[in-house]
Amino acid sequence: MAGEYNKVLMPSPLAPKKQKDSEQFGTAVARAILGATEEYRIKRNERIYKCRKYARGEQPVTQYLKQLSDDGKRVWNNIIYKPTPIASKYEKIVVNGYMEQYEYPKVTAMAKHIGDRRERRKVEAQYRMENQELIQALAAETGLEGEDPSAFVPRSIEELNIWWSLNDQEKEELLMQRMLTFTAEDIDIESLKKKILYEQFQAGLHGLYNYLDNNGRFRTDFIPAEDCIYDVSDTEDFRDINYAGKFHRMTISEIRSRWGLDEDKEEALFKAAMRFQGKFGNSSRYLKWNDSYRKGNRPYDNYTVELVHVWWKCSKVIGYIEGNDRYGREIFQTTDGDDPNSVKLSGDKYFGKVIPQTAYEGWFIACNEAVCLEWGEQRNIMRKGEDKEQVLCPYIFRMPGNKGDMMPISPIWMGLGIIMDMDILDLKMKTAVARSAPSGYAVDLDALTEVDLGEGVGVVDPLTIADIYRNTGFLYYRSKTADGGAQRSMPIQPAQSNFDPQIAGLINLYNFKRQELRETWGINEFRDGSATSPRIGFRYAQSQLSQSNTATLDIYYSYLTSARDLFKQAGIRIWDSLAYGTPNKGYLGFLGKQDAEFIKDREDITASSYDIKFEMGMTLQDEEELRNSVNLCLTAGTLEMPDAYEILQIDDPKLARQVLSWKYEMRRRQRMEEAQQNAQMSANANAQAGQAVEMAKQQTAQIQIEGERAKERQRKDADISISLVKSGFEGLIESYKLGKPLTPELQALVDAAFQVSGVKAAKEIDDTEREMQARQQQDMIAAMEQQAAMQQVGV
Repeated sequence: MAGEYNKVLMPSPLAPKKQKDSEQFGTAVARAILGATEEYRIKRNERIYKCRKYARGEQPVTQYLKQLSDDGKRVWNNIIYKPTPIASKYEKIVVNGYMEQYEYPKVTAMAKHIGDRRERRKVEAQYRMENQELIQALAAETGLEGEDPSAFVPRSIEELNIWWSLNDQEKEELLMQRMLTFTAEDIDIESLKKKILYEQFQAGLHGLYNYLDNNGRFRTDFIPAEDCIYDVSDTEDFRDINYAGKFHRMTISEIRSRWGLDEDKEEALFKAAMRFQGKFGNSSRYLKWNDSYRKGNRPYDNYTVELVHVWWKCSKVIGYIEGNDRYGREIFQTTDGDDPNSVKLSGDKYFGKVIPQTAYEGWFIACNEAVCLEWGEQRNIMRKGEDKEQVLCPYIFRMPGNKGDMMPISPIWMGLGIIMDMDILDLKMKTAVARSAPSGYAVDLDALTEVDLGEGVGVVDPLTIADIYRNTGFLYYRSKTADGGAQRSMPIQPAQSNFDPQIAGLINLYNFKRQELRETWGINEFRDGSATSPRIGFRYAQSQLSQSNTATLDIYYSYLTSARDLFKQAGIRIWDSLAYGTPNKGYLGFLGKQDAEFIKDREDITASSYDIKFEMGMTLQDEEELRNSVNLCLTAGTLEMPDAYEILQIDDPKLARQVLSWKYEMRRRQRMEEAQQNAQMSANANAQAGQAVEMAKQQTAQIQIEGERAKERQRKDADISISLVKSGFEGLIESYKLGKPLTPELQALVDAAFQVSGVKAAKEIDDTEREMQARQQQDMIAAMEQQAAMQQVGV
């Protein structure tokens, strides 16, 4: 397609708006962009085409003929050779390795009032920590809660910092981050990531284009490297370009349905269809223009043509009139168009103008005429900065290693020479195998003569002898000539044929080239899974994986920075929708269906600008190390299961380790406090048990003393009673012996003796009960002492 587009100068960006809005102006811009980029696009696409061939293992074989023949045309060995897809395996290893990495958007509000509110929360938490007793005393004295009872009260500055790191986002930031997370899911960021990684490995270039569709929904188109159009730049992200675009394929019927073209452009559509005959699956049948095609019945409606979308950053001239009218009133008004003479000035007035940035975009059929389908000032222009003066390009490109030549350098391109060497070595090995002769026999015709094998066989010729040897392994020959001459040599000997000795050398060289390719792409045995020895330590394996990733880190950073810019632009579109849109229309209405709170707080959200980053989550190494640490702490009992769940939910590895240390220290202090409480409780129990024992001992001693006193009284009473009973009974016996009646005095003595005998029996019963009570009291004391001793042993 060289020379297809005339290289014309770019139209003036300061042209009047009416002129820039015309289709002729848009066509001139499109032709200028295509002409300016045509040369490097042809060279770039040739390189990319070659890289894709090698990535799929479909590289041509004819280029290796010079290595196998003298004239580069004729190969005398009849071999069949199909190239091996060497790069395909390593491409999947690199891409799938980076697909395991997790990323997420992080939003920070830049407004001072949100920052002050955020810091105030931390200061208030520190105040509650330092003045907790005072707050409780005031609340008890006044009967009013001075602070929210559910408010967080840290126990140390370390705990305050950890809590602050986990809760450093305000409501506006959380809502914006929630919307960006939803946007990432809506555009299928995982699928987009895989496309970018594969494109970077093969072509070293990719593009993204974001816009709002007709329903106001955020969309992102992935642009293959061959379809990218961009201005000259010496940066990897093309941040300073003034125009960009992409090629796109659509059928004629789709074009007509989308743009609703009138009959005047039907002939241009026909010419465009004929321009792409035999391409994109179109028919090669010759067609001639017919005026009836304007009305319908068009045989080329299903033809696919190539379109080009261009975006152009330019300036817009806005005129205004400022001053005082004839009545002295201040006025300010914009003029109709860009012409300062369109309005007559009277009074104390003057004409001025400003030139802000703007952007135009349009769709064209990519042919000589560049048929214009749509052209005009860009809808939903994205601007950044507080003054909103700088226009952002909706196209995002990444070309790692770009220094201004605009030619991508991909890993496939870097390994192209090595792959060609490996193909040649493989082809030479196949040639050596084809050239090697099979094993056979060496036959000496001069020594082989007819031999008489006796009855039943007779004389056999040399060919029969060779057959007998080949089939049975027996060889019959004459060691001397018929006239008794010199001894003959063995006429038939095995001729063993080994493979070409060069094959071993070719295999070693092939393995050397393969290792060279692995080093170029950062593929070691740990990354491709070939290092499976159980003796290899985990940390060593992870360090080797990290080192291998550095060779292809540009691929991952191309995706990471592209996604960062994409989400920044998505954040700008969300902010614009909140600030200028209506709740039920466009992108804002679409987001509002997912989060009513987002719509409710729109004024609070737009009161700030936001810094949007695309953060990396934990790597597999970080996650594995964190899990090992958590499991060790759980096994040792220094962490609880809720702590483990909380730690493993944190995406930031540094913060996760801080929380782990904090939780470990918190649980350690908690266990120390519990141990102290248990010791105090045991000491109190022992003291109470000792007091009870001492009281029991005192009671026992008192009982014993009273018992001794009672016994002493009993002995005294018993002696008196015995004397009294003895005297009474002796007097009674004496009376019986003498046969004399008892005197009154003796009768009283006898009655007293009988009465004392009954009291003594009652006293014996009482003494028995008292002894039993004393024995029970002693048993209780012994049991209490034993229990106290056991509690002391337990402590």
